[in-house]
Amino acid sequence: MNPALADCGPDLIGFYRDLLAADPGQQGIAAPCAAALLDAGEPEAALAVAEAAADADDPGVLLARARALRMLGRFEPATEAFATAIAHGATGAPVLVALGNCLAELGRLEEAAAWFDRAAPGDPSGRALANLGSTRARLGQTIEAIAAARAALCRDPGLIDAHRTLAVLLAASEPDAAALHRETAFRHNPVFLHPGPPDAPRVLVLTCVAEASLPTEHLLPHGRYALAEWFIDHANDTEPDLPPHDLIFNAIGEADLMPPLGEAVHRALAAGRPVLNRPEAVARTGRTALAALLNGIERTVVPPVLRIAAGEVAVSTGLPALIRPVGTHGGKGLRCVRTAGELEDAAGEQGEKYLSRFIDYRSADGYYRKYRMIFVDRVAYPYHLAIGPHWMVHYWTAGMDLDPVRRAEEARFLDDPVAAIGDAALEAIGAIGRRLDLDYAGIDFSILPDGRVLVFEANAAMLVHPEREPVFAYRNPAVHRILDAFADMLMQRMQATSG
Repeated sequence: MNPALADCGPDLIGFYRDLLAADPGQQGIAAPCAAALLDAGEPEAALAVAEAAADADDPGVLLARARALRMLGRFEPATEAFATAIAHGATGAPVLVALGNCLAELGRLEEAAAWFDRAAPGDPSGRALANLGSTRARLGQTIEAIAAARAALCRDPGLIDAHRTLAVLLAASEPDAAALHRETAFRHNPVFLHPGPPDAPRVLVLTCVAEASLPTEHLLPHGRYALAEWFIDHANDTEPDLPPHDLIFNAIGEADLMPPLGEAVHRALAAGRPVLNRPEAVARTGRTALAALLNGIERTVVPPVLRIAAGEVAVSTGLPALIRPVGTHGGKGLRCVRTAGELEDAAGEQGEKYLSRFIDYRSADGYYRKYRMIFVDRVAYPYHLAIGPHWMVHYWTAGMDLDPVRRAEEARFLDDPVAAIGDAALEAIGAIGRRLDLDYAGIDFSILPDGRVLVFEANAAMLVHPEREPVFAYRNPAVHRILDAFADMLMQRMQATSG
C-alpha cells in the first residue's frame, strides 16, 4: 500500500475508487480499496474490486477476494482463494486460520485441523488452538481436543470457544472443571452469533451444552443462513440479548436430556415467529414415552422402555432384554442380557438405565437390517440402510464399505423405498411421522419376517450429512433430497408469517 494513502480521512473508500477510476491499471490500489470495503461490510463490492484488479496476483488482492467470498458464505471458492493467496505469499496465522475455518464450514475437518495446527505456533492469540480444539471435538478426538483447548487458554484465558469445548468434553470425567468452564463461557451471554451472507434468513437455534442437540451444520449451513445459537440451559428469567430472527429452530432433539424452559424461552417461543420442533412436541418422544405415543399404529412393534435406578431389576420386560445407561448414544454401553443373572449384574452397575425387551429381527440370510428414514414436515425420506452380522447394527461398524452387495441393496432402498420395504410398511412409517408431529425427526427401524415395522428409535436427534467417501457417494442424492426439503420448509414457514 502507498504510505501516502494510509490516512485519508472518512472518505477512504471514495478516495480509492477515484484513484481506480482515473487509472484502472494502477498497481497497489485495489487491495486497500477492497480491504476498506470489507471493513465497511460491503463484501460484494470488495469482491468486484478484487476481481477487476490489474494486479490480480498481488497477495493483498487475492486475500481480499478470499475474505469477501467467505463473508458472502461461498465457502468452497473461498477455500480455493485462501489457498491461492497463501501460495502467492499471503502470510500470518489469521490467514491460515481463515482457511481452516472455511474447510471446517465445508465439513472437511481433518484438513481444517491441519491448517489450525500449522497456524498455532505463530498465533499468540490462541485462536488457532481454540479452533483446533473444537474441530478435534467434532472429529471425536477427545484427548487431542482437550489438550488443544487447554493450550489455547494458556495463551488467552478469555477464549470463549475453548471454554465451551472443555465444558462439554470434561462433563463426564471432570464435572467440577466442566462447571467452571460453563460458567466462564456463558456468564455474560448465552447467545452466540454466526453471521451469514447479506440478507440471509435469520434463524434462532435453541441448543444446550448437554449432548442432546442435533448438529445443524448441514441443515442450517452458514453459507445460507445467519444463525444465533441460544444455550437455553444457561438462560434465566432476564431477557437475553436476542438478535432479530425470522424463525426459531429447536435443535434439542433428545427429549430425556432437554433442560427446563425458563420464562425467557417461553416468551421467545410466544413472540410470533415460526417455531420448528416445538419443545413440548419433542418432549413427547423420550425413550420411555415412545411406545405410548405410537400405540395403536397398525403393523408396528414398539417395545416399551423402562427407566430403572441402579440396582433395580424389572423382569416384567421379559428376557432377552436390552439395557443401556441413560444419556448415552451410538450404542455406548448397550448390551443384550439373556439371563436373570446377567440382568441383575447389569442393573446393579452405577447410574440409571433404560431397559426394554429384545426382539430378534435377523433376516433369513442371517444379516440384521436397520433402516433410517427422516421426516421433514412429517414426510418420510429414506436416509440409509445398515446391514450387518451383529444385532447391534451401526452404519460405520457394519462393514458396508467392504461389501458391494450390501451397498447395492442400500442404494435400491434409497432409490425406491416402496419396493424395498413394501407399501404397508411405508404406510406405517408415514403414520408414525404424523403421530410424532415434528417438523424434523428421524426413525430407526427394521422389518420383521411378518412384515411389521420394529421401531428402535423415533426422535428429533438424528443427524443427516453428505458423504465425502467415494464408496458412499451413491447416498448423496438421498441426502440432498432431505436437505432441500428442509430448506424449502423453512422458506415456506417464513413466507407464511411475513405474508
